Amino acid sequence: VYYTATKRQYDGAIIEVGHYFTHHLLIPPGVRDVDFQATCPERCTQSGLPPGGVNVIASILHAHTAGSAMWVEHIRNKTKLPNIDQNLNYDFNFQEMVLLRSEVTILPGDDIRVFCRYDTSDRTAITLGGEGTSEEMCNAFLVVYPKPDVALCLSRISDQALTKFLTQAAMCA
Repeated sequence: VYYTATKRQYDGAIIEVGHYFTHHLLIPPGVRDVDFQATCPERCTQSGLPPGGVNVIASILHAHTAGSAMWVEHIRNKTKLPNIDQNLNYDFNFQEMVLLRSEVTILPGDDIRVFCRYDTSDRTAITLGGEGTSEEMCNAFLVVYPKPDVALCLSRISDQALTKFLTQAAMCA
């Protein structure tokens, strides 16, 4: 641990981007590749980031035991920029903070999209979102500076949208 009497120019922070972990995250059983997307939309970065944006220096990708790949997309003015981070061989047992090779600037108005790929080929029941390791999450923790006003930018499927989907998907025999 190092101490200094000189205040640093910037405070750092972590922005959590992804899916709000509720049972609304439904992953079907018996499927090798199920992709899921969570979005931090432009309206959130517009209101939560400082005018000059934030610089991402590191990332921690987080899913649970069905997670098999993750990546974080960066969209500016509807144009996809290089991914902020990606791990196409994600393993719950080997999670780590990854220092980016070069800093990435996220500006107000940018979209950030977190993608999670799940492998439920060994499961016989629907996997729900939640905090337990047999449940699932889809989150990226972005280490940034300067410290923004926003700390969380999480997607959530509304009760109405879920009910509509399940009603439309219902089959009668």
